[in-house]
Amino acid sequence: MSAREEVLRIGPSRALVGVATRPEAHSGKGTGVVLLNAGLVHHVGPARLWVQAARRLADRGFPALRLDFSGIGDSPDSESTLRFESRAPKEARAAMDALGELTGAARFVLIGLCSGAEIAFKTALEDSRVSAVVLVNAPRFLEEPDAGLVARLERRQAARYYWSVALRNPRSWLKILRGRADLGSVARALWTRIARSGAPREPSQESPDARAFRELRGRGVALHLVLSEGDWAEDYLAAILGPSALQGDSGLGLVVASVPAADHLLTPLRAQETLLDTLDRWSANWG
Repeated sequence: MSAREEVLRIGPSRALVGVATRPEAHSGKGTGVVLLNAGLVHHVGPARLWVQAARRLADRGFPALRLDFSGIGDSPDSESTLRFESRAPKEARAAMDALGELTGAARFVLIGLCSGAEIAFKTALEDSRVSAVVLVNAPRFLEEPDAGLVARLERRQAARYYWSVALRNPRSWLKILRGRADLGSVARALWTRIARSGAPREPSQESPDARAFRELRGRGVALHLVLSEGDWAEDYLAAILGPSALQGDSGLGLVVASVPAADHLLTPLRAQETLLDTLDRWSANWG
């Protein structure tokens, strides 16, 4: 099945820009997919990842829309005084409206990477048309992480880097021997690794984020998470929901996929193929 692509003007003032990818023939599916900006990367996605995803989804019968939020890519700056975190979910909903008008889709899957995952999560809470979300390396969900948690996760990240990368590189040892390395940082990182003091632990009480996940689960929203192995998002999810969430055993109905040897934006080609294959598998249940 081949796909058709066209540029859409979106929103009440038609200021937002998106690219719709539709199956050549009507698929009969009532679900559309909206792909959201990954940080400041415009609608093609990191290394054209969203282009590939939209075309693969169209091949499976799902119309897809790659949106540029206001001030990103082809969309001009917004005249709204709202902060991005409050404005972007409204723009995502406008994208759903536009794709629905174009294709007749009444249900939607939102896919976001990095900050796009945060916006997908918030939009799903606001709009009952969202039937599934795919959250890739979400840096946060509803809340800004508190300073204590950020410090603990940064120590864990540093420990992982020194243990798995830096200390296996002969150049790192040369820097230590020549006194050019920050031995204090190295020592603290290694102690964190040895003592496991930075390891995620089960939360003592349910957080607003956890309650939001539970609300979506109660509404029947399919919750898919993709995590680069060792990424900040992996540790953050474990910290707010508990390590059991990574094994899909949190009672929240999470479906979690891990991508080994991948950076935050999934730029290695093998990491992108892993994500695309995962979307193929999950989309079989999107209707």
